[in-house]
Amino acid sequence: MKIHHIGYLVEDMISAVKQFEQMGYNAKKEGVVRDDARGILICFMENGSLLVELISPFNEKSAVSGMLQKRGTGPYHICYLSDDMDRDLKALSQNGFMLISPPAPAVALQSKQVAFLFSKNAGIVELLEK
Repeated sequence: MKIHHIGYLVEDMISAVKQFEQMGYNAKKEGVVRDDARGILICFMENGSLLVELISPFNEKSAVSGMLQKRGTGPYHICYLSDDMDRDLKALSQNGFMLISPPAPAVALQSKQVAFLFSKNAGIVELLEK
């Protein structure tokens, strides 16, 4: 599987975008996207071939608010492109990954399906349908 992006938790989206811009990143044309289903704001930032997804909760029920409080700002997942979501989910599950969020449309990714898994040795990974 090929890496698509690195997910990066931030507390303040506007400040984070400004600081990433100071480090040579540019926000993708979509800018900040609100994902009401997950309670998060998302902004994809590019620096050459590297794509970073800034993620900030906008309410306490957010999918990541507890994680941000516990771990603080920083990278927390790697997203991989999947040619076959069912096959890849099955293979990862058979190799010690636990499904923590089943496939669902991602507003910031043209409603493509994404799923999240966890492994004690690899942490959180996201699968994105190609």
